[in-house]
Amino acid sequence: LLVGVVGAPGQASSAIFQYGNVSSSVNVGEVIGTSGWTLRATDGDTALVERAGVSRRISIGNGG
Repeated sequence: LLVGVVGAPGQASSAIFQYGNVSSSVNVGEVIGTSGWTLRATDGDTALVERAGVSRRISIGNGG
């Protein structure tokens, strides 16, 4: 579940994901917990994630 996106001019963006009872901040290029999904990009209130060549764009409140 995507719960937030953090970005500032001149800095790498990150996203906050919740899976189970755990929340984690993930930087672009990092794997999201043990899900196998990698955060590829953020844009506004969405995140682009990828696993095994499949990309998916998720919005805050979705993507669990």
